Amino acid sequence: MALIKMERMPVKSELKTLFDNLRGKNPRRQLGYLRSEGYFRNEGKKSSPIWFCGIERTGKKNGSTSYHKTITELLSGLIGKNKLSQEQLQQLIENLTLRINLYPIGKSRAKKWGRSERERTGCPTLESYKVWCFYNFFPVLRRIIRKYPPKVVVCAGISSALEFAAGLTESGNGNYAIRVNKKIIKVRKKKTHVICMKVLKTTFIIAPFLGGMQRSFWKNDRFRKCIAEELKPLLQEDVDKLKGQLEKPNQT
Repeated sequence: MALIKMERMPVKSELKTLFDNLRGKNPRRQLGYLRSEGYFRNEGKKSSPIWFCGIERTGKKNGSTSYHKTITELLSGLIGKNKLSQEQLQQLIENLTLRINLYPIGKSRAKKWGRSERERTGCPTLESYKVWCFYNFFPVLRRIIRKYPPKVVVCAGISSALEFAAGLTESGNGNYAIRVNKKIIKVRKKKTHVICMKVLKTTFIIAPFLGGMQRSFWKNDRFRKCIAEELKPLLQEDVDKLKGQLEKPNQT
């Protein structure tokens, strides 16, 4: 039976390097995830008012494309502009969002834990990797959120609500409120809902996946309206400011 000490990882592993960077052991890459994982590098600003958090990267290009398409459609709807140039969309994403994942190392397949994953993490099984993240990686994420508190974190994956709550939110201080959106949205005979948690300065909205098959929810007008009703009061100031910046080129 393989035992993984909670406070240590094998010296040579991608997860060990990433963890040391996050804890600031390498000043030049402090708070920087590995480029291949898309954390903080070219994925937005830590000071952004809205963060989008997925579960992990699975290596599916079509999923990544639909994920980002959902984000751009949601942001375009927030500022009331459906037709934006590529440059305006990029400006919108860069100024308003940060895109991260709950687990730092992506897998080639959603439920696979093979040789590549074992070598990259130093963990013999998926379960031991998740336990290690729970005790070591999640506290670092929570510390980052405390240091750079976003107004909203949209968590993509309603079935992983417990993992998002454990990984991203502070517990035990009593300063939180949990609310389930009463609007149950039905799309193509499938139902979903939204869970909202206000913890300290940040509102966490746990919703269906942004890409893949669950993108059908995000394409539904009723569901988008439901999400917009949650986001607009929290982001109105930031949206109005950016809307003015996007309109400036058209005034010349």
